[in-house]
Amino acid sequence: KELSSRDIPSWVLIEKNLTDATAEKIHELAIKYNISQLHLVAHSMSDGGIQAQGFVKKASENLDLLPLPILSLSLVAGFLTRTQRPGVMSCLAKKNIRPRPTLKHPLGYLEDGVHKCTGGNTPSLFPIPTLSVGGSLDGVVRVTRLAEAYYTQQLLNTGKKTKVATSALLFPVVVLPGVNHASLITTNSSSGIPSDVLSRDLRAETDAAQAQAMVARIIADFFGTVANRNETISDSLLTAVQRSASFFDP
Repeated sequence: KELSSRDIPSWVLIEKNLTDATAEKIHELAIKYNISQLHLVAHSMSDGGIQAQGFVKKASENLDLLPLPILSLSLVAGFLTRTQRPGVMSCLAKKNIRPRPTLKHPLGYLEDGVHKCTGGNTPSLFPIPTLSVGGSLDGVVRVTRLAEAYYTQQLLNTGKKTKVATSALLFPVVVLPGVNHASLITTNSSSGIPSDVLSRDLRAETDAAQAQAMVARIIADFFGTVANRNETISDSLLTAVQRSASFFDP
């Protein structure tokens, strides 16, 4: 609805699992409807967000997978995983170092510090611009995890808070006050919400329909930013990013 209100024609393909079959469907739709842009949106992390990041990585490494490149990824109640950070990946490689049995140490021996990680704080690196948006009262994807995303995706990609507009072009992080996890997967009815969400989620202070409308506007603004070759950012998206930066400030 949000894209239609802006006179932006769009086709939506909803998939539970992102596989090679999904790529084939995209090929068919691109030819049938002469699609010129491809954007990916995923919800939560357990399935959607992690799957989507893997699909983007696969598409970036295999250019024949899709008929056109994915221009952006929007993670609703999601974030770029820590494995998108080179410093973390360098540390993970050390987990494969195992004790070596010797005559003196038949059960194995490791030198001091062999598992020490000195990768330091490194920014998230990802092939395409990525938006992270979530609620301050999300009990599943907690706001503390969004705060980490704000630091690794936004601040570390600029080095200075004063450059928030620049980082917002590529990896904006937006937190919505009063919004919980269920607000972004249903309307005001609690029917259909998974039990594991109900058991962990916090009570929302914002109407679900209003929350979904806010997310739709932010994603549409992000699409526009990416379509503009990341040269300018809409005033509304920049305002949302700046308010989120103030929210995360200690």
